[in-house]
Amino acid sequence: MEKNNFYTAEELAKELRVNIMTIYRYIKAGKVKAYKIGKEFRIDKSEFCGFLDKVKTELERIKKRQSKFYKDSVIKIKKEYNQIQGKLDKSLDLVLNGVINKDEFSKISKELQERKAELEYKLKDYESK
Repeated sequence: MEKNNFYTAEELAKELRVNIMTIYRYIKAGKVKAYKIGKEFRIDKSEFCGFLDKVKTELERIKKRQSKFYKDSVIKIKKEYNQIQGKLDKSLDLVLNGVINKDEFSKISKELQERKAELEYKLKDYESK
């Protein structure tokens, strides 16, 4: 076997721009197969490429899951937002029909408007991601 087929832990740390201890943790956890030669570890390049492929696949899976979470969250926020608008309209009808007075309407309206503003903020935050 040629020396060029292996990385040292130090070489990997430099190439990945991580602390060498991170590489040692990967080795200890069995995420990266390594051979101890003397005092140094050697990591087969093809084994390490396989590890990187697994990491990339996992990151893609996480991104998809996050994307679904954000989409579901946006749907829930929009649903609640529309429900609040419906409650505001209903409260206004109650005032116009004399069922509740203006003070009660003001209290209800204030609470609903505050919640609506919170939802608008959340919606902007989710949609910006």
